[in-house]
Amino acid sequence: MARRAQVIGVSSARPDGATSVAVALSAQFCAQARTLVVDLNPVQPELGALLDLDGPLNLHHVAHAFQLGCVRSSDLERSLSWRDGVACVAGVAHPDQGAEITTPFVSALLATASEMFEVIVLDLGRLRANLVGADAVDQLIWVVQPSPLGLAAFDRTWRVLDADAVPWMDKLAPVLNRVDEVTMSDTASYLKVQTGLAPIGTLPECRDLWRRIEYTHSLDGLLAPLEDGRRYVQTHGAGALAYRQELARLTANLPAQLEARSA
Repeated sequence: MARRAQVIGVSSARPDGATSVAVALSAQFCAQARTLVVDLNPVQPELGALLDLDGPLNLHHVAHAFQLGCVRSSDLERSLSWRDGVACVAGVAHPDQGAEITTPFVSALLATASEMFEVIVLDLGRLRANLVGADAVDQLIWVVQPSPLGLAAFDRTWRVLDADAVPWMDKLAPVLNRVDEVTMSDTASYLKVQTGLAPIGTLPECRDLWRRIEYTHSLDGLLAPLEDGRRYVQTHGAGALAYRQELARLTANLPAQLEARSA
């Protein structure tokens, strides 16, 4: 039987940091497993710009090759860019190419990628009822910023998903992102009462870390060892250390979440 990679989707109802969470998870996983992150955002992909994935090919080229009926490993390999040990596939170059991201294509892509990687992280863009790729993931992380705009978008999107009774709602797991001293308190309790969804992680606001990643296109802040905490803080800031610690907790929680849902 072919090996089945663990597939994690990341989405958000508004710009709350789905791409950054997808990248952070990929960096966390790559220390233990061969990891691929794919930008499946059909409208506004940002992975390529964030990590400066300037390779000649991207997701569009893989999708174009799918016209032959399958995604070959050679097609996927040619579209890979590597950033600090993480394999990446940049998103489509133009919005009109977003129509190429279909359910059959994603299924074929994951089938081929599972033969090459142990963990696959998908940046799925905005959360919506017809979210392509949601059916194929093992866990769908809903990135939520605990702010008035973040919770308003959460409420709107949840009502749509609930009314449409999407088949993958049991895969949803909120992650609170960009949490700081002024964000709304008791957000976790609110989400649990309103939807029954309990957040599986909380990532603090860390502007300096992500500004450094955006401008250097390096994942060093997410990969540097933490044995020498003082040196790490001197290089990346105290906020980066807190972020890394919470990221490690989130990653450790994911297998338990998958096991609980399977049970």
